[in-house]
Amino acid sequence: MTDQKKIYTKIFPIFVFAMLISLTGLPPTAVAGEGKKVIKQLTLTSATDPIPGHGAHQLILLLGPEAGKVYTGTVTFTASKPVEVVVLHEYNIDKMPGMDHGNVLIGEIGGKKYALSLMQFSGDMQVTNSSTVNFTGSGLALHTLNGEKFTATATVNAIQEKIQP
Repeated sequence: MTDQKKIYTKIFPIFVFAMLISLTGLPPTAVAGEGKKVIKQLTLTSATDPIPGHGAHQLILLLGPEAGKVYTGTVTFTASKPVEVVVLHEYNIDKMPGMDHGNVLIGEIGGKKYALSLMQFSGDMQVTNSSTVNFTGSGLALHTLNGEKFTATATVNAIQEKIQP
């Protein structure tokens, strides 16, 4: 095969793909939803957990909740002491479940209720000094139950989108 034919066989699939994109009228980077990209890299010290009844805990809020919005992304962190990753979820329930159903862990921030996911890492390990975690929720925090103050550096890469009705 000549060099010219080799070049054509490599370029032709790219040309066909570009033509298909132009025929659909969509840019090649089009995505299903229109979310706000959130990229943060920060170092913070913990403070008392603001959720009522959690005053003995320490917390760093990495992504604060916004009504009707949800984040999906990844966080990588390192902390001076072992911590949990906490994902907040808007808690929308008209009627409290009966005792036979049980209930999820709930916290209130600014008069709004959130269900709290305390992330486990592997096996029985519930806390760690560093990790990378995928998450989806209304907010994101690092947390200690024992009340020890801590420092953490984290990088968050997420998309924030409106919750679908």
